[in-house]
Amino acid sequence: MTGKLKVDSIQMFRDASLLVSLVGKYTSLNPLSESNVDKLVSFLDDNSSLTLNEIMTALKKKADLS
Repeated sequence: MTGKLKVDSIQMFRDASLLVSLVGKYTSLNPLSESNVDKLVSFLDDNSSLTLNEIMTALKKKADLS
């Protein structure tokens, strides 16, 4: 993830397992244009019955096809 994630802070806790939390901004190679963001917001408005699980599953499926 070098060059992809600017990390503002890291928190680590250890109690039988290790949790690492990163807070920062993911910098993409191609910034999203406002028109793409507006199209996505419109799609989500038109399909408000979609669950977050369904959206994440579709994103994973799309990523796997790329």
